[in-house]
Amino acid sequence: MNGRAYYFFTLIGLILANSGVQAESTLNTLTPKETESDWGLLWDGQSTNGWRAINQDKFPESGWVIEDGLLICLGEELPDEERGGAIVTERKYGSFELAWEFNIREGANSGIKYFVDEGLRASRGHGLGLEFAILDDANFPYEDRAAKRTCGSLYDLVKAAPGATRPVGA
Repeated sequence: MNGRAYYFFTLIGLILANSGVQAESTLNTLTPKETESDWGLLWDGQSTNGWRAINQDKFPESGWVIEDGLLICLGEELPDEERGGAIVTERKYGSFELAWEFNIREGANSGIKYFVDEGLRASRGHGLGLEFAILDDANFPYEDRAAKRTCGSLYDLVKAAPGATRPVGA
């Protein structure tokens, strides 16, 4: 890793343990303008192609499922050793714009990391990087509600504006 940050998009295992990211054919597509502007899809909506477990060369063998166009990481319903954990793209990205939609369950506590350095580990199964927080603000998992840890925040750095995201089920 040579101390350099590798540019991966990381979906932390808890993201999809607490949410469903819809990728039906009508949602997981590019508009003609996006295609002309050289946008690409990170996920094909059907397989794990292009993804792998963080710090590994293949996709996790357990803990992740694809159902009805949703990529779901099983979480609390599994023992720790069987959870899917963080996944990263196989392709490295530098300059990019990232757009996506997500739905969360009550109590969700997750995020999407980018500019991840797999060699620097905050904890087992995670690399260090910037994180877009995906949280259930109404059932806030942290005691300090003033913290920069609300849905849409750049985790612990920049708090999202109030109302920046929709509540659970919306």
